[in-house]
Amino acid sequence: MRRLARLHRAFHVEDVDIADLSVFPGLLHGFDADPRRYTKALTDTATLERTRHFGEARSYGDAGSPTLLFRDGEKPGTITLGSHRESSPS
Repeated sequence: MRRLARLHRAFHVEDVDIADLSVFPGLLHGFDADPRRYTKALTDTATLERTRHFGEARSYGDAGSPTLLFRDGEKPGTITLGSHRESSPS
């Protein structure tokens, strides 16, 4: 959860493009995380295919983040609420 909070702070408060792979490893500084492992996961062909609609949305000027949900048995929960802000279309 601390990593997710760091990403949200970077995106919403610091106006950092957290999708920029040259910036992303620096956001993991101070965490017990291997930036190469995260970069590899984010650039994996299967990951890119599953998330292609985010790139399509960005091309139309959307700069939002999704709501992340989980289920613990029958109990649903929210990890983070999504948000939206406008950006310049590519």
